[in-house]
Amino acid sequence: MRLRAWMVATTLTTAACDPTCTPGSSSRGGDTTAGAAYIATTRGVTVLEHGTVNEPADLASVLTGMALTSDGTLYLGAYDPLRLRNGRVTTLPELWDGVALAPDGKVWLATGSTVTLLHRDTVSKIPTPERARAIAIPRSGEVFVIGAHDLYRLDGQTWTKDDALARVLGPGRPLKDLLAGPSGELYVIAFDGILRRDTTGSWHPLPIGAQMLTYGQVSSKGLFPLTTRTGLHLVDENGTVRQLDVPLSPASVSAIAIDDADRLWLGAVSGLHILSADGKPLQHWPAGSLPGRAERIAIHREGPILPETPPAPVLGSVTGTVLLGGKPLAHAKVELCTDGAYGDDLCGRAGAPLVATTDAAGAFTLSQVPRDRYAFFTYERDGKQEFAPSRWIATAAAKRGRACCDTLTTDATWDLGTIEIP
Repeated sequence: MRLRAWMVATTLTTAACDPTCTPGSSSRGGDTTAGAAYIATTRGVTVLEHGTVNEPADLASVLTGMALTSDGTLYLGAYDPLRLRNGRVTTLPELWDGVALAPDGKVWLATGSTVTLLHRDTVSKIPTPERARAIAIPRSGEVFVIGAHDLYRLDGQTWTKDDALARVLGPGRPLKDLLAGPSGELYVIAFDGILRRDTTGSWHPLPIGAQMLTYGQVSSKGLFPLTTRTGLHLVDENGTVRQLDVPLSPASVSAIAIDDADRLWLGAVSGLHILSADGKPLQHWPAGSLPGRAERIAIHREGPILPETPPAPVLGSVTGTVLLGGKPLAHAKVELCTDGAYGDDLCGRAGAPLVATTDAAGAFTLSQVPRDRYAFFTYERDGKQEFAPSRWIATAAAKRGRACCDTLTTDATWDLGTIEIP
């Protein structure tokens, strides 16, 4: 993959600095609290800095992770994991599942059955009791990792299981992620909820009341954004959960972040939405303005100034022919869906569903299609809408080596060919 080519190009706009300075500090007229926004899509990482949008080079593989530490260093997980630090690109020694920066400036990576410590030119490893799924270091400097069901703290060279969390969790509850806040609080992300450890060491479940969908990092002010089936929520530094009134379906949100200016950044099926902390819209980048739907977002410090106007969307057309049982699916409605669709309202776009009607031969043309990755569609059969899986629109991937349609260009047409439904 060509991650390195993109990162080298990025360094041309990032001044080299020592670990205590902020890359891109001139983006607010010399305000050293400003920083860049990094938005990962299926095509790589788009950077917004100094009010300018820099799109990535085409990537042949998907990122497995993206982490931004408080010193402005960007870590990219892939088969060739990289680090952009002080204007220099380096290859990391290990694939990682998590990154944490300690108060002493040392970098810790969760690397399978070990944690890897990076300090200047020295690389050292410490075995973990089980595979480390994530790592976090609060301001106390204590190192924590999570395994499949437990949290561990490093004491010298020995790991100690957090029995207090185990009692609250109960047996066999699977864990997903681990986050640290600025005041020493910890968040353990389980697949069925979130638990918070306050500064006294006590664990409490967050009252989010519904299945969690996505979440961001904790800001330096202790704000933690997340979405559930019921809406967008913001947890403050005291653990209080507040639901925001925003004009977005929570199921359509694929990535979320908050910067130190308290702006919320939401990647969604309908584009990139930047909101105030009370949910007021500040700027909307329509679908197609990024080279795909945002999958991860990371903001350094107060983030960048926004461009005066959002980038123009890249829109094209998609054509194809549908055969049902070997015969044309004639005069039926078809709808193109994103690759994150699972039969719910992710199949559709606010104000502009991608819908067409087939002709007598089963042919259709979809117009004004934003560049993005699509892997599903719905179609009419016997007066009902059916949901088709990705293998039935794989003709584009077979012909072009990738799925429809994140390489679509303005006014171009992507031909899906014949879609055969059994």
